[in-house]
Amino acid sequence: MPITTRIATIADRDRLYDLYCEAMTGYIEEIWGWDEIWQQNDFEEAFETCATYVIESDSDFSGYYQLKFGEDTDRLQMLILTPAMRSLGIGRQLLYRTSMTSGEHGRRLLLRLQN
Repeated sequence: MPITTRIATIADRDRLYDLYCEAMTGYIEEIWGWDEIWQQNDFEEAFETCATYVIESDSDFSGYYQLKFGEDTDRLQMLILTPAMRSLGIGRQLLYRTSMTSGEHGRRLLLRLQN
């Protein structure tokens, strides 16, 4: 299954937010409670400050991921796949590619969120 990525555009933002809500609402509700305004603002900030990539399989929308590039490290901020694309090894493939790309630029890829 060929997986491609491209940089997200403003036109992708609503679709990405919908996927974020679908994937994360249950977890966030259980831990902190869902505050729609806070979630929208947090998503907006990440969209503006991270490199956001759309994941596609055969030109079909399959998810997205976000990276923060640093001098020594790159941080994976988010990786969400559509339900149909989960558990197919796509996340592993993307992590491998991203790790290799970071390494080629002399940086390590961090998977843990840190401030």
